Amino acid sequence: MASKQTAATKESARREPWEIKVYLVISGFEGSPDKISRVLGIQPTRTKLRGEPVSFGELETKLRRKANFWILDSGRPTTADLADQVTAVVRQVQGSVPGFTDLPQGTTVTLTCAIYDYSRSVPLVFDASAISALAAIGADLNIDYYDLTEYDE
Repeated sequence: MASKQTAATKESARREPWEIKVYLVISGFEGSPDKISRVLGIQPTRTKLRGEPVSFGELETKLRRKANFWILDSGRPTTADLADQVTAVVRQVQGSVPGFTDLPQGTTVTLTCAIYDYSRSVPLVFDASAISALAAIGADLNIDYYDLTEYDE
């Protein structure tokens, strides 16, 4: 009979107390994401096009994307802390701040933080310089926080 694995055992097997993904998303624009790259002078990490199939990992669905997306990842490992990843995104766009005012009408800019917290240890702190930088590019802030702490029953 298999023994019941405790939360502490699972935690030590996982090694890291969290996984964090931070990325800047530009959406709501018509045409090619290349237009956004030209305006900002930055290449995205990836793009997604209206009409493309939506997939979840290996699973493809019948759903289709309803908008175009231009996405810039932090470039940091998912084990890096939130502040480090936010700073990495801000540094990538710092030289392009004026270009954000030239984005097509209806475009939205969002800094998205996806946080998978296995130990309730992620500090949710944004320093003043990060907040100022996001305000300068007109970015919204979206935090998806998932408390994945496991408890013994």
